[in-house]
Amino acid sequence: MFTRTHLVGLDVPLNNEKPFYTKNPLIIPVLSSAFGLWIFGIKYFIVDEEKI
Repeated sequence: MFTRTHLVGLDVPLNNEKPFYTKNPLIIPVLSSAFGLWIFGIKYFIVDEEKI
C-alpha cells in the first residue's frame, strides 16, 4: 500500500523531486550528438594525417 508521500506502515518520506533528465530532456541527445561528432572528427583528422 502506497501513498503519495509516505509508505504505509513505515515513516519513510519519498523524494518527490523530478529527476535531472526530466527537467532537461534535451541533455542526452545533445551530449550523444556532440560525442558522436567528436569521435567522427578525430577519426577524420587521423585518417587525413595518415594519407599525407
